[in-house]
Amino acid sequence: MAGGNHLTAAEVAQALREATGRHLALVPVPGGVLRSLGRTADLVSRVVPLHLVLTEAAMQYYTQMPPSDDRPSQRDLGATYRPPAETLRATIGGLARVGRITNRQAGNALPN
Repeated sequence: MAGGNHLTAAEVAQALREATGRHLALVPVPGGVLRSLGRTADLVSRVVPLHLVLTEAAMQYYTQMPPSDDRPSQRDLGATYRPPAETLRATIGGLARVGRITNRQAGNALPN
C-alpha cells in the first residue's frame, strides 16, 4: 500500500493555510479524546441524520495509523506524489465550484 505524503496536524494546518490564504488555529487534542468524540458522533448519527467526517474509524486512523513507507513505489515504479498544498488547493477549489463550500471559505484555492 502506498500512502503518499504523511502530514502531522501542524503540517496539515500549514498546507491549508497555504491553500486558502486564511489563518487557521491549531488546537492540540489528545488522540484518546478524538477517538471518544468519534465514537460519540457515531452513536448520535444513529439517531440524528448527520453526515460527519468525525467518526470513530476516521479518528482511529488519524491517531494510530503509522506512516507508510513509500520508498519502494518511488524507487521501483518511479511514483511521485503531488505536494499536499496542491492537492488541498484543487480539492477546496472543486468543493467551492460545486457549491459545497463558499468562495470565502475557499480563499486562495479558487483560480483568479
